[in-house]
Amino acid sequence: MITQNRIKTVLILAVVALAVFAGPAQAGPLEGELGILTADTLAGNNPATGAPWAVGDQYRFAFHTSAKTTATSADITTYNAWVQGLADASTAYDIGADDGVTWKVIGSTDEVDARDNTSTNPTVDGSGHAIFLLDGSTVVANDYADLWDGEIQNIINITEQGTEWAFWPFTGTYLDGTKAPGHATSFAALGGGSQIHQGKASVTTEWIWRTWTGDPPDTELPIYALSDPLVIVGQTDPNLPSVDAGNDWITWSGEPVALDPNVVEKEGSDWTDLTYAWSADPNDGVEFSDPDALAPTVTITKATDNPSIVTLTLAVNNEGRLEPPVTDSMTIDVYDDSCLAAVDLGLAVFDPTDLDENCITNFADFAVMATTWLDDYALTGPEPK
Repeated sequence: MITQNRIKTVLILAVVALAVFAGPAQAGPLEGELGILTADTLAGNNPATGAPWAVGDQYRFAFHTSAKTTATSADITTYNAWVQGLADASTAYDIGADDGVTWKVIGSTDEVDARDNTSTNPTVDGSGHAIFLLDGSTVVANDYADLWDGEIQNIINITEQGTEWAFWPFTGTYLDGTKAPGHATSFAALGGGSQIHQGKASVTTEWIWRTWTGDPPDTELPIYALSDPLVIVGQTDPNLPSVDAGNDWITWSGEPVALDPNVVEKEGSDWTDLTYAWSADPNDGVEFSDPDALAPTVTITKATDNPSIVTLTLAVNNEGRLEPPVTDSMTIDVYDDSCLAAVDLGLAVFDPTDLDENCITNFADFAVMATTWLDDYALTGPEPK
């Protein structure tokens, strides 16, 4: 399953990779994660939305396995691992785990329905995303509701090796994505009976469920696999400058920090009128000498926690032509005072003579000592133990 972190990383890369044109900002040429979707496909509309494809849109791939397996296991993870292994071993496409793609079987056991195993349940996972074959252009289903409405757009007949095959796969699944209803002990879900239900891959209306069709679980048959959601990104604009917000810093409340970013323009780039904008999160008590300068000074008045951690982000644009701009961030740890910063960082320790613990030994420490001057803490007689 795709993780949130991965989605965020891909989306950040996608939005940074917008191309620059004269006038209002526009996205550059689009491409799908993995680079399989064809240019003609991306020049059209997203089947799930009916609108032109855009950076951040998601989609999925399905394949018919090139190999066969039995259906004796009632554990769905057995089949998930098997199709993942086939994807990992593909020599036709870069679609394996090393490429960041997770695959699951489009199949059901008695414990889990296919639509839940693949996170395509419209009542749980929403309208969802378009599903394509690995040729990068053939639509299997416009969205999750379309996948489970009884008929897909096109048969699933391309394997993870790029070959074509449309056989009778084990599915254990009914038309709506739920486990096979079963007829006594026959035509059951994967691992669930003496006859495991099959689909007929060559027919769009019977792709996953064909009435009264099954084989013993120890028969070897192909199955279907579905990828996790993938993301549409923009091709990188070679004109984009390199942006480094600079070092992370440690300071204390009210002490200015001179920022040290590094922005490098690409040779031959038309980014000749760069603009800069600094922002802070959280921004309470943050004051820039000039937030629109490349390297301003920032002063932070500490509010909460020790230390307060403030993230500063530098956004670089070219006369406002790119939205969003190219960005990079750094952090500043802000302590109550210089003494606490030094001690907390291990750069200083409190001297025994520093009685008020302010990293300074002076008459103020004598004043602290004077409050107990000539006090006698010794016992005045024996005490019971």
